[in-house]
Amino acid sequence: MVISAKENSAFKTVNLLLKEGFKVYRIDTCPWHDFYVEGDEDKIAAILEKAPTIHRLVDKAFDKMTEVKPLKVAMYQRYYTGNADEGWTRLILENSCFEYTTVHDKDIQNGLEGFDVLILPSDGEGFILGPKYANDPRTKMMMQWVGPQPEEYCSGIGPDGAKKIKEFAEKGGRVLAFNYASDFAIKYLELGVKNIVGGVPTLQFNDHGSTLRTVVDKTQQVCWGMPDKTLIFHWNGPVFAITDTFHADDYKVAMRFADTKVLRSGLLVGEKLIAGQACVVTCKKGEGEVVLYGFGPQNRAQTTGTFKLVFNMLYR
Repeated sequence: MVISAKENSAFKTVNLLLKEGFKVYRIDTCPWHDFYVEGDEDKIAAILEKAPTIHRLVDKAFDKMTEVKPLKVAMYQRYYTGNADEGWTRLILENSCFEYTTVHDKDIQNGLEGFDVLILPSDGEGFILGPKYANDPRTKMMMQWVGPQPEEYCSGIGPDGAKKIKEFAEKGGRVLAFNYASDFAIKYLELGVKNIVGGVPTLQFNDHGSTLRTVVDKTQQVCWGMPDKTLIFHWNGPVFAITDTFHADDYKVAMRFADTKVLRSGLLVGEKLIAGQACVVTCKKGEGEVVLYGFGPQNRAQTTGTFKLVFNMLYR
């Protein structure tokens, strides 16, 4: 049986199949890397009844396939004030039957032993490191509404925790940095990437929650199952340029903004600044990798067209 990778619903079906002991594969010769499974028809039918998705029967297996291996996922959750983006991420994972473990500051500082993937929900540098390290305007602005917090809830991961994330990637881990967390990853994981709109005045760049047109390289794992062109929801998020030309092979642009007519709906000041620039970049880091998302691919559990950009990276 072939399960269409174009559908978000496929991932719930696949995860239930894996939990029931079925071997699931991605078809290497398929442009969308559809899923393939074979086995007890009644058991597969029962799972499809629980998690229906588009599928078709085939006579035989395909010559070139790669077995799907679920990765052990760590979801970073900070203590103080909470992070809505982290909660929305948990929701979409749970709805699609992905397993994950919530990790806190101490878990990161201890090295994330046993995990394959670390998800960093959208957050500013100051909120990730901790308030005593916060010098960026975004954190200071938000903290004025929070007020004093008990010391035990204000730890953050600190510079030592940032080093542990870097070591995690270098030793083979995969780090997914959503939206504003990309700036943190670029700085502390020492990536050869620049946020070209970082610090740019709003008179020169501002979209403040708009739908923008992008071009997709669906040959890359992060984009499997995606169309050639898609829309993203962008709220003054990062826009990337690769600066490390000496190690250019370590960086791949998976998605970029359209060359013209970037704005689909909403507000956009500075279209020429971002046209053709990268909005999703995969970065090799030692034995592992970092994926930078210049927007929230799971924003408020509403941007269904870009959920696959997350789901694809939770398998080996």
